[in-house]
Order: sequence, then structure tokens, then C-alpha cells
Amino acid sequence: MRKGWSITIIAVLAVANIALIVQLKHARESAVAVIAPADTYVGAIRLPDMTVVDRDGDSVSLREIAARHGHTMFVFFAPSDCPPCFSESELWNEVVRRGDAAVYGVGTHTNAPEFFQWVDNTEWGIQAYLDTTGWLEREMNFRVTPLKVLVDSTARIQWADPPRSPGEERERFWRDLGYAVANL
Repeated sequence: MRKGWSITIIAVLAVANIALIVQLKHARESAVAVIAPADTYVGAIRLPDMTVVDRDGDSVSLREIAARHGHTMFVFFAPSDCPPCFSESELWNEVVRRGDAAVYGVGTHTNAPEFFQWVDNTEWGIQAYLDTTGWLEREMNFRVTPLKVLVDSTARIQWADPPRSPGEERERFWRDLGYAVANL
């Protein structure tokens, strides 16, 4: 009889442990994902006070970059997974030409020389920074890149924009960007 109870108790404890592990894992993931997809929190959150690396290997804070300008558009991308980056680069360059916002690219990659060579090969007209840790991509839960985020001088997210396809989507980009800038 005791052996039956022992097996039952062990089974109950094993199930309880599995349930606890699942619950803790879910709680940890929820706690770690401080920043959800940017469009969910437009106007409610700021970009993290984290550093990225320039091509000289110097670290700079995203918030410091944003503080230099009234409006800053950060284009978050992953070179390994960003075909729309090439078709959208004309949009970013046009934002710079029109003076709507300063534009900076922030990419995720594990190798700085490869990353900056990739950026050079794109012939984009924007300055790019490297997030060597991949923190932004993970924490902002990017579904697709490039994700464009317009922030004010305090790095508060004012507008988030997914990749755009040619044609009508581009017209909507300019309308949405103009509205976001006008309402900052």
C-alpha cells in the first residue's frame, strides 16, 4: 500500500514540477520582453537606453542619437533577412532629403566587419549602427524587417512602420509619416 502512495506522490510532484517549470518559463519570457512590438506602444514607450556600435567601433546610445534631432527615424534591420531593405532605401533617402527626420539604420549582426561591408554594398545614404547583441531585434519582437520607428528627441516612439511594397503602400508611407511628424 505504501509503495502505491509513494508512486502516486512522486507522479503528482513530477506533474507539479513540470507545471511550475512551464509557468516560470512563461513568466520569465513575459518579464524579459519589456518592449513588445513597437506599434503596440506608440507614444507610450521609449527606445531602450542601450548602446550600438558605429563603424569605428565606438559605442553610442540610441537615446543620445535621438536627442540630437527633433525627429529621428530608426530603421531596424537584419542583413540576413531583409530583401525589402533594398527597395525601401529610396524612401529613407527621401526622408533625409525632405528634412522630415534624421534617419539612422540599426542592424543586428554578429560580425562587425561583415555588417559594415554589407551596409557599404547597399549604397544607402544613411548612417548605420550595429547592435552586436541582437537585443533590439529580440526585445522588440520584430516580425519582419525593416521596421521603421519614428521617435521624438526623448526617444519616445511616435510611429512604427512595417516594410512597404511598391505603389500604393509607398503613398500611404508618406501620408502616415507626414501625419506622425506633424503631430509630434
